[in-house]
Amino acid sequence: MIQIREMAKALLGFEALRLRQLAQEPLADAGALGTLESPLISDALEAAAAASLVELLCLRAGIAPPAWTDQVPALPEPRIVVAAAATFPRLRALCEKESPPPMMRRGFLAPPDFLTFA
Repeated sequence: MIQIREMAKALLGFEALRLRQLAQEPLADAGALGTLESPLISDALEAAAAASLVELLCLRAGIAPPAWTDQVPALPEPRIVVAAAATFPRLRALCEKESPPPMMRRGFLAPPDFLTFA
């Protein structure tokens, strides 16, 4: 079962290792991503995080994201999702310029290789 709400919480809590662990399941069953039902999330920040993650994983899997992601608005102000970017100016600049498109559209700034796996 894809735990998108837990993934959103991990993203917002700067829990990179937990997020990477949770993202393994959707990547293993990419077909389930495209049909993932909208999570019951009332918090706008958490909903935006969930939508951006689903869109990012769908992009990487080469499938269309579920329709509900279109209904989730972007953040009013950009938000860095990698804690180290607060300390390292070059990393922050990289996040601001080259964040993955699904993340950037929603206002989340991450390195271009965010949630890629070796």
